[in-house]
Amino acid sequence: MLGAAFDFPTSGSRGPRSVLVGGLLVLVSALLLNVPLSFVDPEAPLRPQAIYLGVATLSVVPVVLLRGYHLRVFRQVTTHAEPEAPGFGGLVGLVGDGLRAVVVAVAYALPVAVFGGLAAAGQFTGELGLTPAVESVLRNVAGVSLVLALFSVLAAAYLLPAALANLAYHGRLGAAFHLRRLVSGTLTEDYVVGWVGALLLQTVAFPVAFALRVLVVGFFLQFIVAVAVRYVWAHAAADGLGLEPTVAPAPEPTEDSTADRPDEPVPAIRPVDPVPAIRPVDPVPAVRPVAPEPAIHRVAPEPAIRPVQPATDGTGAAEADADRADSGDSERSADEDADVDADEETDEEESPPETTIDEWSFGEDRA
Repeated sequence: MLGAAFDFPTSGSRGPRSVLVGGLLVLVSALLLNVPLSFVDPEAPLRPQAIYLGVATLSVVPVVLLRGYHLRVFRQVTTHAEPEAPGFGGLVGLVGDGLRAVVVAVAYALPVAVFGGLAAAGQFTGELGLTPAVESVLRNVAGVSLVLALFSVLAAAYLLPAALANLAYHGRLGAAFHLRRLVSGTLTEDYVVGWVGALLLQTVAFPVAFALRVLVVGFFLQFIVAVAVRYVWAHAAADGLGLEPTVAPAPEPTEDSTADRPDEPVPAIRPVDPVPAIRPVDPVPAVRPVAPEPAIHRVAPEPAIRPVQPATDGTGAAEADADRADSGDSERSADEDADVDADEETDEEESPPETTIDEWSFGEDRA
């Protein structure tokens, strides 16, 4: 895990830039704190001393930014299956994270301040002119407070990484004070091993970084060591508290992907075959006009039957009847010839109904 911890600060696309910015913030914080305090002289006038102290307080600004970045490291490690170093982007969010981290750290340090103050006050009981009994009681209280202060220091140092990890994972300030959950999680083997490993890392690496400050590179090394320590703490807290990653790792590329094989040439794109020309459609042959159908000849109407004129005498009536019979026969034969000619010219057209020639009735010869 230690190798991964030192690789984490420079991992991802934002890692190198974050190391550069973080090292500069460590350098600025050290300059703002140490340089003005070097000019403080208790015997000098108060006004210049106040200016120096005011400038020294400006070192809190880079400290808040660095604490905000450390909280982002906790969030990145606890919520991502494959974490990468976060960036310093989003100044408002970075300041907010830094202030929350400072509030949690101050809250866990309050018992240390209270018990430490009582232990310090017990050292001045002899100067108050108290009775021996009261002075003895106060000295006993101071001794107990000193023990509690030391215990508070150890408890705060041991619980604070888990509290910051829980805060970063859930995003709520109250999550840093779930003491029952934090205590049960920090008593696991995973957390104990991780916390001890981070302690050894700080013990070995921080003195080297402070020694290299004279070469300026020590400020950047100090930032790298601080981030590596938070990486180990976050992993230990995630294992002890059971914090499951909420961001799945990116899917692995397939073997067919050409992006993962830069040595292989990218296959050339084959040109698309040209679309064949559309052959013109043969023209539709002209429709030949249909020969007009021959006109249907009308059948000549049958001659009206003339009434028979009564003969004046028997001989005349017989001759008249014979003449009418002859003329009727000739007219019927002429009509039949006209019908035959009309049937041949119409080429199987619908033939007119045959004309039925009623039998001619002739009047009986009158005697």
